[in-house]
Amino acid sequence: MSTPSTNGVRKLVLLSGRGEPERRPASAPMQESGAEWTVLRCSWFMQNFSEDFLLGAVLDGVIALPAADVPEPFLDVEDIVDVAVAALTQEGTRASCTR
Repeated sequence: MSTPSTNGVRKLVLLSGRGEPERRPASAPMQESGAEWTVLRCSWFMQNFSEDFLLGAVLDGVIALPAADVPEPFLDVEDIVDVAVAALTQEGTRASCTR
């Protein structure tokens, strides 16, 4: 079977959900590939408020989310890209979360 490392791929980056039970089996092939890997776990993007499904709520002045009192990070996709590029291009840069 061909793997990323046998094809010359040295580094992989996966954008994955945070807190989703499916994330572990989905990332297992990457983790077992023999390549260096980085998992970026994100759940909400800042662009949801300006470019996507929450724009109407923002314009109406009311945003209701089923998040209770749980702190939830909102990430800008450009920041995610910066981290992915660093993980792929800079030696010794690897980020992962095992939770």
